[in-house]
Amino acid sequence: MQIGAFSKASKISKRMLRYYDEKGLLTPKIDDNGYRQYAASDLNLAEQITELRDLHFQVEEIRRFLESDSQGKKILLEMKYMEVEKDIEFNETVLRRIKSIKDGHNRPKWHNVYNISKFTVEEHWAVQVKGDMTESQMDQVFNDLFQDFLSLPLIKGDYGKPFSIIHDVHDDETFSTTVGLPVFPSDGSVSIEVSLEVSIEEVSLEKNKKLEKIINNKAYEICKYDPIKVIQTIHYGGYDRLSGAYQALHDYADENNFLLKDFYREIYVTDASLVNDAEDYVTLIQAFIE
Repeated sequence: MQIGAFSKASKISKRMLRYYDEKGLLTPKIDDNGYRQYAASDLNLAEQITELRDLHFQVEEIRRFLESDSQGKKILLEMKYMEVEKDIEFNETVLRRIKSIKDGHNRPKWHNVYNISKFTVEEHWAVQVKGDMTESQMDQVFNDLFQDFLSLPLIKGDYGKPFSIIHDVHDDETFSTTVGLPVFPSDGSVSIEVSLEVSIEEVSLEKNKKLEKIINNKAYEICKYDPIKVIQTIHYGGYDRLSGAYQALHDYADENNFLLKDFYREIYVTDASLVNDAEDYVTLIQAFIE
């Protein structure tokens, strides 16, 4: 059978048959004219593939299933059973939450009330990296900062929560950003100790606005931030809904005639390193004002 006839017999679209052929699941013979030719026995295999897809098996899982012996097939079915069972439990939890919100018994976590506060952030230092990054690259920089500084520590002082400052958005995935860790004086001063190949260099940061250090083959800036006037709000939940927090800051600035600078700082109080559910994220949003 050519692909059109086989598609009608198997109830599988020609597009999916070509996809299965590409993935090596259902491979027809090619005749002298270059057409796919399916054998009648291929209908049984097509039926198995369709049933496995209905059971939420992915392509690679189907491949392993078809290549396994009877014991292997039994193990794969048991694994899929457990996976679907977990999905059912999760969906039941989601349904309960939706019903609770619908019936007015609970406020959704994403329903933020953006209270705004105005204050001055005290003078502090930050170890940071500035450049063009995707979100995954930002995550890697945060990991490097924690590993290279918090674990040693190379800077003496009280560390704050990690932050990012977005300077520009190049496209949907790449940002010009500064990613860093703030360091506040614990005894009126902040100093840095960096292990070098020949000695330990101890530098007082009070004399300089900015230092550059290479640590573990990575370039870091150590910058001094003078006192900064900000307006701030708190966002609860995933980062995909942060726009509401930014809108609240803009509205507050307009209402109170504050002139906003072009910089915003996101401070990650609770993030993926501490909790599993994005709905439990807590983010401070600061807008710098004149």
